[in-house]
Amino acid sequence: MDAAHNRVGVGMTNPQANFHVKGTRRFENATAGSVTVGSVLSATDTNGTAEWKTPATETIVGALTGNGIDIPFVTSLDYKYTGRSIVLPPGKWAVTITQLTRTEGTLGNSDWLFVRSTFSDQNIAVGEVGTMSSDLNLNIGPTLMSFRVKGFSDGSPQQFDVFQGTIIINNTSGGNKTYRYMAGNTVIGQGNPNPINATIKNFGGAWAETNIYATAIK
Repeated sequence: MDAAHNRVGVGMTNPQANFHVKGTRRFENATAGSVTVGSVLSATDTNGTAEWKTPATETIVGALTGNGIDIPFVTSLDYKYTGRSIVLPPGKWAVTITQLTRTEGTLGNSDWLFVRSTFSDQNIAVGEVGTMSSDLNLNIGPTLMSFRVKGFSDGSPQQFDVFQGTIIINNTSGGNKTYRYMAGNTVIGQGNPNPINATIKNFGGAWAETNIYATAIK
């Protein structure tokens, strides 16, 4: 103990902090053997009281506004806001998108549409054109979740598919930001005859399979 500086040292005679330990340490819970290996010492109140806790993965679930958007079978450079969004605190996030597509119209077996999707941090309305957020960067991870839908070999008037992918977002703003999920920048492949009134209906809408969630990357 260094009485002159009100410091306590364990395993040393010259502590450099109010409480300075050299060597192994053991912080035991009230119930012996109750600490799970891999636990972290966590504050349980604002006074600094702490106990061992099993770390939990921080996960945030996105929100839905409206019924989604229709994506026609045409080539277009535009991205449009689908109505799906997620609010993320500062930090790096792996954002996973699961999306159902319902394709309608007259399509040949060789017709297809390639669709890209991403996030914007602009304050735009559902169906409005937006641009990709600068918080997405290929240097830290994927910036697009893309997929292809194609014509029906059995002549069905509609078909369903489910697609999933992950986009990395790095929010360096210092505050919460809303990221709006957009789809577009489409490329069409046409057989003969060309697709007639073919559309992906209600993309981003209230399908039971559709969701967006983010997991913190430490």
